[in-house]
Amino acid sequence: MLTIPNPSISSAKIAPTLIPIYSVEDQSIFGYELKENLFLENILNEIDNSFFNLAFSKLAESKFQNNIFINISVEELITDFENSIGLHSKIKKQISDLGLKSENIFLIIHDRNGNQRLDDLLTAVEFAKELGFKIVLDGLGEEAYNLERLAALKPDIIRINISFLNKSNQGREFKSILAYLSDLSLSTGLALFFEGITTESQLHIALNSGTRFLQGNLLGEEIKEYLPLQGNVKIRKELFETFHQYKRKKITEEISFETKLLDSLEATNIIIKKIGSNVLIDAQSIFKISPAIKRVYITEWDGTQVSAYYEREGESGFKENKSSLDKNWSYLPFFYKHVKKAFRNQEQWHMSEPYFDHSLNEKLIVFSKIIEGRLSIFIDIACE
Repeated sequence: MLTIPNPSISSAKIAPTLIPIYSVEDQSIFGYELKENLFLENILNEIDNSFFNLAFSKLAESKFQNNIFINISVEELITDFENSIGLHSKIKKQISDLGLKSENIFLIIHDRNGNQRLDDLLTAVEFAKELGFKIVLDGLGEEAYNLERLAALKPDIIRINISFLNKSNQGREFKSILAYLSDLSLSTGLALFFEGITTESQLHIALNSGTRFLQGNLLGEEIKEYLPLQGNVKIRKELFETFHQYKRKKITEEISFETKLLDSLEATNIIIKKIGSNVLIDAQSIFKISPAIKRVYITEWDGTQVSAYYEREGESGFKENKSSLDKNWSYLPFFYKHVKKAFRNQEQWHMSEPYFDHSLNEKLIVFSKIIEGRLSIFIDIACE
């Protein structure tokens, strides 16, 4: 429970602790997060608001014009909705009384345990949005998050914390989740926000994932007093320059790796043998091209698998897995992307975007090509 200072405390001794949040697009401060949950605990529990008012008076004196990020629990958000009358909300009133605009307020929702009914939470979130607040969903990475809740809530921003970043350095599956969030951000327009960044490697992970907002001691420390900004406070330029150098080096390595594989595949005569409706592949000649080749198989033009999976086993061996014979892969997005590329040029090898394969526990790219008219060969290659 929050301890409220005695109202007699001088306002000169009261100042909010603010943590800067940086915009990657502008490479400058986008807003500040209030470190303590002073604001909403005071409002919703009807505690004496003197501390809150004194703290925010400091911002008012400084002509605070940035966005404010305020922490709120799911229970507090639902309580505010249940106690509201029409569009009259205690949160909204307190904001207005202080001369602040709701469109500059970002509510950081902590939905860590998922105990609240989704319908109740969704209604409260929609109400907050109708009042003009932006919604930040927090806590990704502290525990497995129900993606159904994520999709239903449709937050403006998803915040990913430092523990998630640390894990993403250690496990391939966490990188897969990062890739999923990155794709989700691109497809839905929601923004990613990485917090707790203290090292350049963590910064690189965040930027590589497509984050729009950053927070952490590497970028800027918390402050006790808000000072009017003299122009924009920029992120140190060298931090982005090291990322650009890292990306250029990575791209150069990827191009070299892909070009070498493509040249080797072009020079290889793919030998197959049809037996009834099935196809046998001279897999040994393909696996010897590179140790990065993990799996080879062939489908019909409609996506039906007509060969076994030929899967690498050890450094030089492979095994034949017939469990997927006659399965159809046309429902997978990569298949018709392959078809589209094949329509353009059936003579060339084509390459997919990287994806995470859970059965192999590796990040793969797929090389594919049309062979003998109606058959497509797919070669799965580890790219990390």
